[in-house]
Amino acid sequence: MYKYLLIAFVAFTLPSCKQKTKANPNEVAIFYATIQESFGSNYEPQHLFLSKATEAVTKVSIDNNAMIDTKELAQLLSDAKKASTERMRIIASVKEVDAEIDYKNKVGKSIDIFSKACDKEFKDFIEVLDLKIEHKLDKLTQIVQPKLYEIETAAKDCETANEDLVKKYGLKTTLK
Repeated sequence: MYKYLLIAFVAFTLPSCKQKTKANPNEVAIFYATIQESFGSNYEPQHLFLSKATEAVTKVSIDNNAMIDTKELAQLLSDAKKASTERMRIIASVKEVDAEIDYKNKVGKSIDIFSKACDKEFKDFIEVLDLKIEHKLDKLTQIVQPKLYEIETAAKDCETANEDLVKKYGLKTTLK
């Protein structure tokens, strides 16, 4: 009888005693540094493209027929796409160290969403800038607003995962 009670007690109490596991601190530090490195110079082309695209939207909001240097915008888009590809290559080279936080996957998803936008929505955005149409701003907004929301949501997920990793492992962050 006691034998069965002991087995039942162990079976019910062990799962509740389960502690969250932590990865090797050295592995975490290397993992984190590698992901942070991917943000470095690879972030600038994306930021520059988005800044110039925002300037274009501002110009179109003032004057529907404003002249926009779409060749420059297309080159910036190409640079942003290359940077995304390089970031994805860097991210793919590391092994996730904490499946619970899932930082690598969240960063990869964010990069993938931006990269796909480079192939579709941002390309379409540039094409519309070249058109002589009424209500250009409405068309531009229709094209990019849903994707920008998706990018923003993925970026917030990355930021949260970053904060969780920093907190859990006591890392020093270089992100703002």
